[in-house]
Amino acid sequence: MQLMKRLLAEDGSIYIHIGSNMSHYIKIMLDEIFGRDCFRNDLIWLYEGRELSHTEYNAKHDNILFYSKSQKWIFNWNHPSVRESLKESSKKAMSRFKDENGKWFVLRYKDGGGFAPLEDEGEHTYRQYVPEGIPPRDWFFIDYSRKSERTGYDTQKPIAILEKLICASSNEGDLVADFFCGSGTTLAVAEKLNRRWIGSELGKVGIQVTRARLVEQEAKPFLIENIGNYQREMIYLTGGKIYKMQNLILKLYGAAPRDKMSGLGIRKAEDGIEELVYVGYPDRPVTAGKAEELAQQAQKLDGRGYKRLIILGWDYEYNYHQALESRKRALKDKLKIEVISRDIPPDIYDYLKKAKTEEDIEALSEKVKFYERPYLKMDTPEVKDLKDGKVEISLEIKRYVLMDIPISQTSKKGQEDYAALMKIAKDNFAVLIDYWAIDWDYDGFTFKSQWQAFRGNGKKAKTVITEAKEILEKPAPASSKQGKKRIIAVRVVDIFGNDAGAVVEV
Repeated sequence: MQLMKRLLAEDGSIYIHIGSNMSHYIKIMLDEIFGRDCFRNDLIWLYEGRELSHTEYNAKHDNILFYSKSQKWIFNWNHPSVRESLKESSKKAMSRFKDENGKWFVLRYKDGGGFAPLEDEGEHTYRQYVPEGIPPRDWFFIDYSRKSERTGYDTQKPIAILEKLICASSNEGDLVADFFCGSGTTLAVAEKLNRRWIGSELGKVGIQVTRARLVEQEAKPFLIENIGNYQREMIYLTGGKIYKMQNLILKLYGAAPRDKMSGLGIRKAEDGIEELVYVGYPDRPVTAGKAEELAQQAQKLDGRGYKRLIILGWDYEYNYHQALESRKRALKDKLKIEVISRDIPPDIYDYLKKAKTEEDIEALSEKVKFYERPYLKMDTPEVKDLKDGKVEISLEIKRYVLMDIPISQTSKKGQEDYAALMKIAKDNFAVLIDYWAIDWDYDGFTFKSQWQAFRGNGKKAKTVITEAKEILEKPAPASSKQGKKRIIAVRVVDIFGNDAGAVVEV
Protein backbone atom coordinates (compact mmCIF):
# COMPACT_ATOMS: atom_id res chain seq x y z
CA MET A 1 0.00 0.00 0.00
CA GLN A 2 2.95 2.31 0.67
CA LEU A 3 4.16 1.66 -2.87
CA MET A 4 0.72 2.40 -4.30
CA LYS A 5 0.70 5.74 -2.52
CA ARG A 6 4.11 6.63 -3.96
CA LEU A 7 2.91 5.74 -7.46
CA LEU A 8 -0.19 7.94 -7.24
CA ALA A 9 -0.25 11.31 -8.99
CA GLU A 10 -0.61 14.30 -6.65
CA ASP A 11 -4.25 14.71 -7.74
CA GLY A 12 -4.81 10.94 -7.78
CA SER A 13 -7.10 8.75 -5.69
CA ILE A 14 -7.24 5.15 -4.55
CA TYR A 15 -10.26 2.91 -3.99
CA ILE A 16 -9.94 -0.22 -1.83
CA HIS A 17 -12.77 -2.73 -2.08
CA ILE A 18 -13.13 -4.87 1.02
CA GLY A 19 -15.84 -6.89 2.78
CA SER A 20 -17.79 -5.19 5.59
CA ASN A 21 -16.24 -7.56 8.16
CA MET A 22 -12.71 -6.25 7.43
CA SER A 23 -13.15 -2.62 6.39
CA HIS A 24 -12.61 -1.14 9.88
CA TYR A 25 -9.26 -2.90 10.28
CA ILE A 26 -8.06 -1.81 6.83
CA LYS A 27 -9.15 1.79 7.45
CA ILE A 28 -6.84 2.10 10.46
CA MET A 29 -3.90 1.06 8.28
CA LEU A 30 -4.93 3.39 5.44
CA ASP A 31 -5.33 6.33 7.84
CA GLU A 32 -1.72 5.78 8.90
CA ILE A 33 -0.42 5.56 5.31
CA PHE A 34 -2.47 8.29 3.61
CA GLY A 35 -3.36 10.42 6.62
CA ARG A 36 -6.83 10.85 8.13
CA ASP A 37 -7.18 14.18 6.34
CA CYS A 38 -6.98 12.35 2.99
CA PHE A 39 -9.85 10.00 3.83
CA ARG A 40 -12.72 10.96 1.54
CA ASN A 41 -15.48 8.35 1.89
CA ASP A 42 -16.46 4.91 3.08
CA LEU A 43 -18.64 4.02 0.07
CA ILE A 44 -21.38 1.44 0.54
CA TRP A 45 -22.08 -0.86 -2.41
CA LEU A 46 -25.51 -2.49 -2.08
CA TYR A 47 -26.54 -5.58 -3.99
CA GLU A 48 -29.21 -8.27 -3.96
CA GLY A 49 -28.99 -11.97 -3.22
CA ARG A 50 -30.78 -14.74 -1.40
CA GLU A 51 -31.42 -14.16 2.32
CA LEU A 52 -30.41 -17.48 3.87
CA SER A 53 -29.53 -16.60 7.46
CA HIS A 54 -32.24 -16.98 10.13
CA THR A 55 -29.96 -16.07 13.03
CA GLU A 56 -28.51 -12.70 11.98
CA TYR A 57 -29.00 -9.88 9.47
CA ASN A 58 -28.10 -10.96 5.96
CA ALA A 59 -25.06 -9.11 4.66
CA LYS A 60 -25.91 -7.45 1.38
CA HIS A 61 -23.28 -4.74 1.04
CA ASP A 62 -19.52 -4.26 0.63
CA ASN A 63 -17.34 -1.29 1.53
CA ILE A 64 -15.12 0.71 -0.83
CA LEU A 65 -12.69 3.00 1.00
CA PHE A 66 -11.85 6.17 -0.94
CA TYR A 67 -8.64 8.13 -0.22
CA SER A 68 -6.86 10.91 -2.09
CA LYS A 69 -3.10 11.43 -2.36
CA SER A 70 -3.34 15.10 -1.35
CA GLN A 71 -5.84 17.84 -0.60
CA LYS A 72 -6.22 18.51 -4.32
CA TRP A 73 -7.88 15.63 -6.10
CA ILE A 74 -9.97 15.01 -9.23
CA PHE A 75 -13.67 14.47 -8.61
CA ASN A 76 -15.97 14.72 -11.64
CA TRP A 77 -19.24 14.58 -9.75
CA ASN A 78 -21.33 15.81 -12.69
CA HIS A 79 -20.28 13.02 -15.05
CA PRO A 80 -23.33 10.99 -16.20
CA SER A 81 -21.85 7.80 -14.67
CA VAL A 82 -21.19 9.51 -11.32
CA ARG A 83 -24.05 11.89 -10.50
CA GLU A 84 -27.39 10.78 -9.07
CA SER A 85 -30.01 10.97 -11.80
CA LEU A 86 -33.22 12.84 -11.08
CA LYS A 87 -36.52 11.12 -11.73
CA GLU A 88 -38.81 12.72 -14.30
CA SER A 89 -41.32 13.46 -11.54
CA SER A 90 -38.65 15.32 -9.53
CA LYS A 91 -37.64 17.39 -12.57
CA LYS A 92 -41.28 18.31 -13.15
CA ALA A 93 -41.74 19.32 -9.52
CA MET A 94 -38.67 21.59 -9.71
CA SER A 95 -39.80 23.32 -12.92
CA ARG A 96 -42.74 24.75 -14.78
CA PHE A 97 -42.12 24.29 -18.49
CA LYS A 98 -40.63 21.82 -20.96
CA ASP A 99 -38.69 22.91 -24.05
CA GLU A 100 -38.75 21.51 -27.60
CA ASN A 101 -36.17 18.88 -26.61
CA GLY A 102 -38.11 17.62 -23.61
CA LYS A 103 -35.94 19.33 -20.97
CA TRP A 104 -37.57 20.99 -17.95
CA PHE A 105 -36.91 24.62 -16.99
CA VAL A 106 -38.23 27.64 -15.16
CA LEU A 107 -38.36 31.15 -16.63
CA ARG A 108 -36.76 33.90 -14.53
CA TYR A 109 -36.44 37.68 -14.81
CA LYS A 110 -32.90 38.94 -15.33
CA ASP A 111 -33.34 41.79 -12.87
CA GLY A 112 -33.98 39.35 -10.00
CA GLY A 113 -37.71 39.80 -10.07
CA GLY A 114 -38.42 36.11 -9.59
CA PHE A 115 -40.26 33.66 -11.83
CA ALA A 116 -41.88 34.78 -15.07
CA PRO A 117 -44.82 33.33 -16.98
CA LEU A 118 -44.04 31.80 -20.39
CA GLU A 119 -45.82 34.57 -22.23
CA ASP A 120 -43.29 37.09 -20.82
CA GLU A 121 -40.30 35.25 -22.34
CA GLY A 122 -38.01 37.69 -24.10
CA GLU A 123 -34.87 39.76 -23.70
CA HIS A 124 -35.64 40.46 -20.03
CA THR A 125 -35.90 36.79 -19.06
CA TYR A 126 -33.75 33.66 -19.13
CA ARG A 127 -34.35 29.93 -18.87
CA GLN A 128 -33.00 28.10 -15.82
CA TYR A 129 -32.87 24.39 -16.62
CA VAL A 130 -33.30 21.66 -14.06
CA PRO A 131 -29.98 19.76 -13.65
CA GLU A 132 -29.73 16.24 -15.05
CA GLY A 133 -28.59 15.00 -11.68
CA ILE A 134 -27.32 15.89 -8.23
CA PRO A 135 -23.97 15.20 -6.51
CA PRO A 136 -23.59 11.50 -5.68
CA ARG A 137 -24.37 9.91 -2.33
CA ASP A 138 -21.90 7.68 -0.50
CA TRP A 139 -24.04 4.61 -1.19
CA PHE A 140 -25.31 3.07 -4.39
CA PHE A 141 -27.14 -0.03 -5.53
CA ILE A 142 -25.45 -1.97 -8.33
CA ASP A 143 -26.30 -5.63 -8.67
CA TYR A 144 -23.66 -8.23 -9.44
CA SER A 145 -22.48 -8.62 -13.03
CA ARG A 146 -25.23 -9.21 -15.57
CA LYS A 147 -25.15 -12.50 -17.48
CA SER A 148 -23.86 -10.72 -20.57
CA GLU A 149 -20.82 -9.52 -18.55
CA ARG A 150 -19.93 -12.74 -16.77
CA THR A 151 -16.65 -14.47 -17.52
CA GLY A 152 -16.89 -17.23 -14.92
CA TYR A 153 -14.24 -15.60 -12.72
CA ASP A 154 -15.26 -15.82 -9.05
CA THR A 155 -14.47 -12.28 -7.90
CA GLN A 156 -15.56 -10.42 -11.03
CA LYS A 157 -16.97 -6.93 -10.34
CA PRO A 158 -19.80 -5.22 -12.27
CA ILE A 159 -18.73 -2.88 -15.07
CA ALA A 160 -21.02 -0.14 -13.67
CA ILE A 161 -19.00 0.17 -10.44
CA LEU A 162 -15.71 0.63 -12.26
CA GLU A 163 -17.28 3.12 -14.66
CA LYS A 164 -18.49 5.20 -11.72
CA LEU A 165 -15.15 5.21 -9.89
CA ILE A 166 -12.92 5.73 -12.94
CA CYS A 167 -15.10 8.55 -14.34
CA ALA A 168 -15.21 10.22 -10.91
CA SER A 169 -11.46 10.25 -10.24
CA SER A 170 -9.76 10.48 -13.65
CA ASN A 171 -9.98 12.17 -17.02
CA GLU A 172 -9.44 10.84 -20.54
CA GLY A 173 -5.78 10.00 -21.15
CA ASP A 174 -5.04 9.53 -17.44
CA LEU A 175 -3.35 6.37 -16.17
CA VAL A 176 -5.43 3.87 -14.15
CA ALA A 177 -3.82 0.99 -12.25
CA ASP A 178 -5.29 -2.17 -10.71
CA PHE A 179 -2.66 -4.24 -8.89
CA PHE A 180 -5.02 -7.17 -8.26
CA CYS A 181 -6.87 -7.06 -11.56
CA GLY A 182 -8.48 -10.52 -11.42
CA SER A 183 -10.82 -10.85 -14.40
CA GLY A 184 -9.66 -7.50 -15.81
CA THR A 185 -12.84 -5.44 -15.36
CA THR A 186 -10.85 -2.33 -14.39
CA LEU A 187 -8.62 -2.63 -17.45
CA ALA A 188 -11.51 -3.32 -19.82
CA VAL A 189 -13.46 -0.31 -18.50
CA ALA A 190 -10.39 1.97 -18.53
CA GLU A 191 -9.78 1.01 -22.17
CA LYS A 192 -13.40 1.72 -23.05
CA LEU A 193 -13.24 5.12 -21.31
CA ASN A 194 -10.06 6.10 -23.20
CA ARG A 195 -7.75 5.86 -20.19
CA ARG A 196 -4.31 4.33 -20.19
CA TRP A 197 -3.97 1.39 -17.82
CA ILE A 198 -1.63 -0.98 -15.99
CA GLY A 199 -2.74 -4.24 -14.39
CA SER A 200 -0.96 -6.93 -12.42
CA GLU A 201 -2.12 -10.41 -11.46
CA LEU A 202 -0.46 -13.47 -9.94
CA GLY A 203 -2.95 -16.09 -11.17
CA LYS A 204 -2.70 -17.59 -14.66
CA VAL A 205 -6.50 -17.85 -14.94
CA GLY A 206 -6.95 -14.13 -14.27
CA ILE A 207 -4.37 -13.26 -16.92
CA GLN A 208 -6.10 -15.54 -19.44
CA VAL A 209 -9.56 -14.08 -18.76
CA THR A 210 -8.26 -10.48 -18.85
CA ARG A 211 -6.38 -11.02 -22.10
CA ALA A 212 -9.44 -12.59 -23.75
CA ARG A 213 -11.68 -9.69 -22.65
CA LEU A 214 -9.30 -7.05 -23.99
CA VAL A 215 -8.82 -8.84 -27.31
CA GLU A 216 -12.57 -9.40 -27.67
CA GLN A 217 -13.35 -5.72 -27.17
CA GLU A 218 -10.63 -4.85 -29.73
CA ALA A 219 -8.42 -2.98 -27.28
CA LYS A 220 -5.41 -1.08 -28.54
CA PRO A 221 -2.16 -3.12 -28.63
CA PHE A 222 -0.95 -4.10 -25.16
CA LEU A 223 1.93 -6.06 -23.62
CA ILE A 224 1.84 -8.93 -21.15
CA GLU A 225 5.12 -9.01 -19.27
CA ASN A 226 6.41 -11.47 -16.69
CA ILE A 227 8.32 -9.10 -14.41
CA GLY A 228 9.09 -11.54 -11.62
CA ASN A 229 7.90 -14.55 -9.72
CA TYR A 230 6.29 -13.98 -6.33
CA GLN A 231 7.37 -17.37 -5.05
CA ARG A 232 11.00 -16.77 -6.02
CA GLU A 233 11.02 -13.38 -4.34
CA MET A 234 9.60 -14.91 -1.16
CA ILE A 235 12.44 -17.42 -1.04
CA TYR A 236 14.96 -14.56 -1.12
CA LEU A 237 13.03 -12.29 1.25
CA THR A 238 12.78 -14.98 3.92
CA GLY A 239 16.52 -15.54 3.80
CA GLY A 240 16.26 -18.94 2.17
CA LYS A 241 19.41 -20.52 0.78
CA ILE A 242 19.23 -21.60 -2.86
CA TYR A 243 20.83 -25.00 -2.31
CA LYS A 244 18.44 -25.76 0.58
CA MET A 245 15.48 -24.80 -1.60
CA GLN A 246 16.80 -27.01 -4.40
CA ASN A 247 17.21 -29.96 -2.02
CA LEU A 248 13.66 -29.53 -0.71
CA ILE A 249 12.25 -29.50 -4.26
CA LEU A 250 14.27 -32.61 -5.10
CA LYS A 251 12.78 -34.37 -2.09
CA LEU A 252 9.25 -33.21 -2.96
CA TYR A 253 9.81 -34.73 -6.41
CA GLY A 254 10.96 -37.95 -4.75
CA ALA A 255 14.66 -37.61 -5.57
CA ALA A 256 17.59 -37.97 -3.17
CA PRO A 257 19.94 -34.92 -3.33
CA ARG A 258 23.54 -35.71 -4.35
CA ASP A 259 26.37 -34.66 -2.07
CA LYS A 260 28.60 -31.82 -3.33
CA MET A 261 26.48 -31.37 -6.48
CA SER A 262 24.02 -28.55 -5.89
CA GLY A 263 20.66 -28.93 -7.61
CA LEU A 264 21.16 -32.57 -8.66
CA GLY A 265 19.41 -35.66 -7.29
CA ILE A 266 18.69 -39.30 -8.09
CA ARG A 267 15.23 -40.83 -8.38
CA LYS A 268 14.03 -44.30 -9.29
CA ALA A 269 11.00 -43.93 -11.57
CA GLU A 270 7.93 -46.17 -11.60
CA ASP A 271 9.23 -47.95 -14.71
CA GLY A 272 12.42 -48.87 -12.86
CA ILE A 273 14.71 -46.40 -14.66
CA GLU A 274 17.09 -44.44 -12.46
CA GLU A 275 16.75 -40.75 -13.31
CA LEU A 276 19.11 -37.84 -12.82
CA VAL A 277 17.03 -34.86 -11.61
CA TYR A 278 18.10 -31.22 -11.89
CA VAL A 279 16.43 -28.25 -10.17
CA GLY A 280 16.94 -24.88 -11.87
CA TYR A 281 17.73 -21.57 -10.19
CA PRO A 282 14.75 -19.38 -9.23
CA ASP A 283 16.20 -16.21 -10.77
CA ARG A 284 17.00 -17.45 -14.28
CA PRO A 285 15.30 -19.46 -17.02
CA VAL A 286 16.54 -22.89 -18.07
CA THR A 287 18.08 -22.62 -21.53
CA ALA A 288 18.49 -25.25 -24.23
CA GLY A 289 22.25 -24.84 -23.82
CA LYS A 290 21.99 -25.69 -20.12
CA ALA A 291 19.82 -28.72 -20.92
CA GLU A 292 22.39 -29.96 -23.45
CA GLU A 293 25.21 -29.49 -20.93
CA LEU A 294 23.27 -31.43 -18.27
CA ALA A 295 22.39 -34.21 -20.74
CA GLN A 296 26.04 -34.71 -21.75
CA GLN A 297 27.06 -34.70 -18.10
CA ALA A 298 24.32 -37.20 -17.19
CA GLN A 299 25.46 -39.68 -19.86
CA LYS A 300 28.89 -39.95 -18.16
CA LEU A 301 28.09 -39.33 -14.49
CA ASP A 302 29.03 -41.99 -11.92
CA GLY A 303 30.92 -43.97 -14.56
CA ARG A 304 27.78 -45.64 -15.90
CA GLY A 305 25.69 -42.64 -16.91
CA TYR A 306 21.92 -42.20 -16.81
CA LYS A 307 19.29 -42.94 -19.44
CA ARG A 308 16.90 -40.22 -18.39
CA LEU A 309 17.35 -36.58 -17.32
CA ILE A 310 14.53 -34.73 -15.55
CA ILE A 311 14.75 -30.93 -15.53
CA LEU A 312 12.61 -29.05 -13.01
CA GLY A 313 12.56 -25.39 -14.03
CA TRP A 314 10.98 -22.25 -12.62
CA ASP A 315 11.02 -20.80 -16.10
CA TYR A 316 12.40 -21.69 -19.55
CA GLU A 317 13.85 -19.61 -22.35
CA TYR A 318 11.35 -18.48 -24.95
CA ASN A 319 12.17 -20.97 -27.71
CA TYR A 320 13.27 -23.79 -25.41
CA HIS A 321 11.85 -26.92 -27.10
CA GLN A 322 12.76 -25.85 -30.63
CA ALA A 323 16.30 -24.83 -29.60
CA LEU A 324 16.85 -28.10 -27.73
CA GLU A 325 15.70 -30.14 -30.73
CA SER A 326 18.12 -28.21 -32.96
CA ARG A 327 20.98 -28.97 -30.59
CA LYS A 328 20.07 -32.66 -30.52
CA ARG A 329 20.06 -32.81 -34.32
CA ALA A 330 23.45 -31.09 -34.48
CA LEU A 331 24.91 -33.69 -32.09
CA LYS A 332 23.33 -36.50 -34.15
CA ASP A 333 23.71 -39.76 -32.19
CA LYS A 334 25.94 -38.35 -29.45
CA LEU A 335 22.99 -37.40 -27.22
CA LYS A 336 21.05 -40.60 -26.53
CA ILE A 337 19.64 -39.71 -23.12
CA GLU A 338 15.91 -38.99 -22.73
CA VAL A 339 15.31 -35.40 -21.57
CA ILE A 340 12.02 -34.52 -19.85
CA SER A 341 11.41 -30.89 -18.85
CA ARG A 342 8.88 -30.11 -16.12
CA ASP A 343 7.58 -26.94 -14.51
CA ILE A 344 8.04 -26.18 -10.83
CA PRO A 345 4.47 -25.30 -9.73
CA PRO A 346 3.91 -21.61 -8.90
CA ASP A 347 2.54 -22.48 -5.43
CA ILE A 348 5.71 -24.37 -4.44
CA TYR A 349 6.59 -21.77 -1.77
CA ASP A 350 3.45 -22.73 0.18
CA TYR A 351 4.73 -26.30 0.26
CA LEU A 352 8.29 -25.27 1.12
CA LYS A 353 7.02 -23.40 4.20
CA LYS A 354 5.28 -26.56 5.45
CA ALA A 355 8.17 -28.97 4.73
CA LYS A 356 9.93 -28.82 8.10
CA THR A 357 10.66 -32.53 8.61
CA GLU A 358 11.19 -35.63 6.49
CA GLU A 359 7.67 -36.74 7.46
CA ASP A 360 6.26 -33.43 6.20
CA ILE A 361 8.08 -33.84 2.89
CA GLU A 362 6.81 -37.39 2.44
CA ALA A 363 3.22 -36.28 3.07
CA LEU A 364 3.47 -33.24 0.78
CA SER A 365 5.20 -35.06 -2.09
CA GLU A 366 1.87 -36.70 -2.96
CA LYS A 367 0.23 -33.28 -3.38
CA VAL A 368 2.90 -31.45 -5.40
CA LYS A 369 2.59 -31.95 -9.15
CA PHE A 370 5.46 -31.19 -11.53
CA TYR A 371 3.79 -31.13 -14.93
CA GLU A 372 5.77 -31.76 -18.09
CA ARG A 373 6.06 -28.73 -20.33
CA PRO A 374 3.73 -28.62 -23.35
CA TYR A 375 5.20 -29.27 -26.79
CA LEU A 376 4.59 -26.74 -29.57
CA LYS A 377 5.61 -27.24 -33.18
CA MET A 378 4.98 -24.70 -35.92
CA ASP A 379 4.71 -25.61 -39.59
CA THR A 380 7.12 -24.03 -42.08
CA PRO A 381 5.74 -20.57 -42.98
CA GLU A 382 4.49 -20.01 -46.51
CA VAL A 383 5.45 -16.72 -48.17
CA LYS A 384 3.61 -15.32 -51.18
CA ASP A 385 5.10 -12.37 -53.05
CA LEU A 386 2.33 -9.88 -53.89
CA LYS A 387 4.58 -7.90 -56.30
CA ASP A 388 3.71 -4.53 -54.75
CA GLY A 389 6.38 -4.34 -52.07
CA LYS A 390 4.36 -6.61 -49.85
CA VAL A 391 4.23 -10.31 -48.97
CA GLU A 392 1.51 -12.56 -47.56
CA ILE A 393 2.77 -14.89 -44.82
CA SER A 394 0.80 -17.95 -43.71
CA LEU A 395 1.73 -19.59 -40.42
CA GLU A 396 0.13 -22.67 -38.88
CA ILE A 397 0.41 -24.61 -35.62
CA LYS A 398 1.42 -28.12 -36.63
CA ARG A 399 1.22 -29.75 -33.21
CA TYR A 400 0.41 -28.83 -29.64
CA VAL A 401 0.81 -31.63 -27.14
CA LEU A 402 0.09 -31.58 -23.42
CA MET A 403 2.23 -34.29 -21.86
CA ASP A 404 0.35 -33.97 -18.56
CA ILE A 405 -3.27 -32.87 -18.27
CA PRO A 406 -3.96 -31.46 -14.78
CA ILE A 407 -7.24 -33.27 -14.16
CA SER A 408 -7.46 -35.37 -10.99
CA GLN A 409 -8.11 -39.04 -11.71
CA THR A 410 -8.80 -40.07 -8.12
CA SER A 411 -12.57 -40.24 -8.76
CA LYS A 412 -14.57 -42.02 -11.44
CA LYS A 413 -15.78 -38.68 -12.83
CA GLY A 414 -12.20 -37.40 -12.96
CA GLN A 415 -11.11 -40.48 -14.89
CA GLU A 416 -14.03 -40.07 -17.32
CA ASP A 417 -13.28 -36.35 -17.83
CA TYR A 418 -9.60 -37.11 -18.41
CA ALA A 419 -10.36 -39.87 -20.93
CA ALA A 420 -12.90 -37.68 -22.77
CA LEU A 421 -10.50 -34.75 -23.05
CA MET A 422 -7.64 -36.99 -24.18
CA LYS A 423 -9.82 -38.47 -26.92
CA ILE A 424 -10.96 -35.04 -28.16
CA ALA A 425 -7.43 -33.62 -28.01
CA LYS A 426 -6.03 -36.59 -29.95
CA ASP A 427 -8.38 -35.84 -32.85
CA ASN A 428 -8.10 -32.02 -32.61
CA PHE A 429 -5.35 -30.46 -30.48
CA ALA A 430 -6.91 -27.00 -31.01
CA VAL A 431 -9.50 -27.75 -28.28
CA LEU A 432 -6.67 -27.42 -25.75
CA ILE A 433 -5.70 -23.90 -26.87
CA ASP A 434 -7.20 -20.92 -25.09
CA TYR A 435 -5.29 -18.20 -26.92
CA TRP A 436 -2.43 -17.81 -29.35
CA ALA A 437 -0.76 -14.71 -30.70
CA ILE A 438 1.89 -13.73 -33.23
CA ASP A 439 4.51 -11.00 -33.29
CA TRP A 440 5.35 -10.72 -37.00
CA ASP A 441 8.48 -8.62 -36.29
CA TYR A 442 9.93 -10.03 -33.08
CA ASP A 443 12.92 -8.04 -31.80
CA GLY A 444 14.18 -10.83 -29.56
CA PHE A 445 13.19 -9.05 -26.35
CA THR A 446 9.60 -7.83 -26.19
CA PHE A 447 6.71 -9.87 -27.58
CA LYS A 448 4.16 -7.54 -29.23
CA SER A 449 0.88 -9.22 -30.13
CA GLN A 450 0.01 -8.19 -33.71
CA TRP A 451 -2.39 -11.03 -34.47
CA GLN A 452 -4.37 -13.24 -32.10
CA ALA A 453 -7.06 -15.90 -31.91
CA PHE A 454 -8.81 -16.83 -28.69
CA ARG A 455 -11.30 -19.38 -27.47
CA GLY A 456 -13.60 -17.00 -25.59
CA ASN A 457 -15.55 -17.51 -22.36
CA GLY A 458 -18.80 -19.28 -21.51
CA LYS A 459 -21.30 -19.59 -24.33
CA LYS A 460 -19.02 -17.58 -26.61
CA ALA A 461 -16.31 -20.26 -26.40
CA LYS A 462 -15.26 -21.83 -29.70
CA THR A 463 -12.30 -23.85 -30.94
CA VAL A 464 -9.53 -21.55 -32.13
CA ILE A 465 -8.30 -21.52 -35.70
CA THR A 466 -4.74 -22.86 -36.07
CA GLU A 467 -3.66 -20.91 -39.16
CA ALA A 468 -2.90 -17.22 -39.46
CA LYS A 469 -2.36 -15.02 -42.51
CA GLU A 470 -0.98 -11.53 -42.65
CA ILE A 471 0.05 -9.10 -45.39
CA LEU A 472 3.31 -7.36 -44.48
CA GLU A 473 5.86 -5.02 -45.98
CA LYS A 474 8.83 -6.75 -47.60
CA PRO A 475 11.95 -6.64 -45.43
CA ALA A 476 14.72 -4.27 -46.43
CA PRO A 477 17.52 -5.52 -48.73
CA ALA A 478 20.30 -7.67 -47.28
CA SER A 479 22.75 -4.75 -47.40
CA SER A 480 20.74 -2.87 -44.79
CA LYS A 481 20.82 -3.45 -41.05
CA GLN A 482 17.55 -5.38 -41.09
CA GLY A 483 18.65 -7.87 -43.74
CA LYS A 484 16.29 -10.15 -45.62
CA LYS A 485 15.19 -12.32 -42.71
CA ARG A 486 12.08 -11.69 -40.67
CA ILE A 487 11.81 -13.20 -37.19
CA ILE A 488 8.31 -14.27 -36.18
CA ALA A 489 7.44 -15.18 -32.58
CA VAL A 490 4.43 -17.23 -31.50
CA ARG A 491 2.96 -17.53 -28.03
CA VAL A 492 0.35 -20.15 -27.11
CA VAL A 493 -1.63 -20.39 -23.85
CA ASP A 494 -3.75 -23.48 -23.22
CA ILE A 495 -6.96 -23.92 -21.23
CA PHE A 496 -4.97 -24.93 -18.12
CA GLY A 497 -2.82 -21.79 -18.13
CA ASN A 498 0.33 -23.40 -19.56
CA ASP A 499 2.20 -21.29 -22.08
CA ALA A 500 4.58 -22.22 -24.87
CA GLY A 501 6.47 -20.19 -27.43
CA ALA A 502 8.27 -20.65 -30.71
CA VAL A 503 10.35 -18.52 -33.04
CA VAL A 504 10.56 -19.01 -36.81
CA GLU A 505 12.52 -17.19 -39.50
CA VAL A 506 11.37 -16.40 -43.02
